[in-house]
Amino acid sequence: MPASQQKPATAAKPEANPARQFDPRKAPTKAEDDTEKPFYIYETGGTDKIKNGTVDASAGGLPYFGITRNAFLRNKDVNGRYPSTHERWSNYESYRGILGQAPESIAYGVESALIALNTYGKDFEKKVLLNQHSSADVRKRTRIDNKMFSNKNRERIADGIVWLTVHFGADWKDKFLHKENKKGVNH
Repeated sequence: MPASQQKPATAAKPEANPARQFDPRKAPTKAEDDTEKPFYIYETGGTDKIKNGTVDASAGGLPYFGITRNAFLRNKDVNGRYPSTHERWSNYESYRGILGQAPESIAYGVESALIALNTYGKDFEKKVLLNQHSSADVRKRTRIDNKMFSNKNRERIADGIVWLTVHFGADWKDKFLHKENKKGVNH
């Protein structure tokens, strides 16, 4: 076939959210170009806000966002975050599990961005930019089981937003914003 009739080569279109496999029984691995030890960023579930009456029991369970420097599951050989008897371990597969790994400063930003999203909604950046975000607001929300920001630094949260956009696409807010639940008796 003459060169003028050949189809141009096209690059494969990258996926917005490629499947990542992480073993929750092992600590995150350090990438060669990272200077900080990586943390896992995860989503699991909990019932603390249901137990304390912030959220009505009809919710059944609430998503919980967290980070850990060690493995997610603790056992006799691994100093992980949760023992196998903890509800956050038993809920692990019902939620997204490990979302990825990032250096400590970015991991705190990702966790706090996810908490801010589920505390204030899709326009949470307005509150964060004005330094009006409060852990007291997180404790009152019915979307997630988190009770406080892990970090309130605006720059770290901005870095977390970039990480979420890179790893989950421009629509990451739609993917991670959970529904409101009925308020409990102590709300």
